[in-house]
Amino acid sequence: MNRILLLSATSYLLGAISFSYLTARLVKGIDIRTVGSRNAGGHNVMLEVGRGWGSLVVVLDVGKGALGAWLGLTLGGSVAAGVLGGLAAVLGHNYPFYLGFRGGKGVAAALGALLVLMPRETLLGVAVLGVLYLVITHSISSGSGAGFVSMSLLAWLWGRPAWLILAPLAFGLLGVLAILPEAARMWRAADDKRDLIFRRWITDPEGRF
Repeated sequence: MNRILLLSATSYLLGAISFSYLTARLVKGIDIRTVGSRNAGGHNVMLEVGRGWGSLVVVLDVGKGALGAWLGLTLGGSVAAGVLGGLAAVLGHNYPFYLGFRGGKGVAAALGALLVLMPRETLLGVAVLGVLYLVITHSISSGSGAGFVSMSLLAWLWGRPAWLILAPLAFGLLGVLAILPEAARMWRAADDKRDLIFRRWITDPEGRF
């Protein structure tokens, strides 16, 4: 039990390193949580700071999620510990203590953890996310949601352990919880609720890469 607690705390602290916040502050002197989508993540950095900087943030976020899951597998010695390590890293990303617990949605960090835990399913899920975002919906939210669900379905079809079948859904749920406050604010402010649902959350005509 002590080892699991130490592992979780270490993974949380790794995840809490907000590369998006630090990059935006150093490069442009802005708080990434106050511009664009107000999300402290690589995609918002791409749009508000620059594609190169945003791509670097995505790689670093993927890396910290992967490291959290790897620590779980290595120190915890089980798939369950690997999932817990990855979840702790995503919680750190979404709720960094030194930024008032206001972080990102954790999509990149979650993908990093899942690449370590279930690489085949994750790569196919990323392909689903990429096609939806780049070609069809242009929405990271709906694209990532479909990607996580597809990973879980593939894990089930391929007879993977229950921990791996449920892991993508758990990571997706953390993302949903992270965006609820902003989603609630947008819902209250929107005059046309249907337009908000179909043109901002499910699809995003103004989505840029």
